[in-house]
Amino acid sequence: MVKAKFRFANLLKRRPKVAEHNRVPEQKWKILPGDKVEIIGGRIDVGKQGTVVEVSHKDHTVTVEGCRMVFKHIKPNPDYPKGEKIRKETPISYTHVQLVDPTVNEPTSVKLVKVRDPSTGRIEKSRISLLSQQLIPIPKEKDPFADKPVGPMDTTKENVTQETVMFNIKQCPFPSAFMNELERMRRRNKEAAAL
Repeated sequence: MVKAKFRFANLLKRRPKVAEHNRVPEQKWKILPGDKVEIIGGRIDVGKQGTVVEVSHKDHTVTVEGCRMVFKHIKPNPDYPKGEKIRKETPISYTHVQLVDPTVNEPTSVKLVKVRDPSTGRIEKSRISLLSQQLIPIPKEKDPFADKPVGPMDTTKENVTQETVMFNIKQCPFPSAFMNELERMRRRNKEAAAL
């Protein structure tokens, strides 16, 4: 056991908020960003519905839009020259929220299943509501660059699709002088190793 360098140093270590045996593995999380959820536990905003903005597997929490709002004091900075007091969402424990069934608009437990997509033929993960036995679609990931304007440093579609290199299997891609030098170095190393 390693001794602490000063008294109470072990209290400075960051411990997980949820015990390891109570954690839900990342692959089995049924709530994703973009889902509509209802808060079913905790002290604040119980019964309120909202959209999941962020999911933190490390802290075992989700952030729901418009729920569990707190005031955050901001120091003066370039965005807020005088400083300001803003309202911000805070994370909620994963166990205190439940998915909302879109057909009934009530919170429901869900089961993960594998479904074949008819258009692509791929097997994908999906969720089935245990309340109405309907599929709850997995929300599409939001493209972070969709709303940003095209800048001078962005690559255009024409440049991406343009072929710039033609490969020839019969010919070596490196110049012959370079390949000859590599061969000489290999032979020298082989001779030196034999001695």
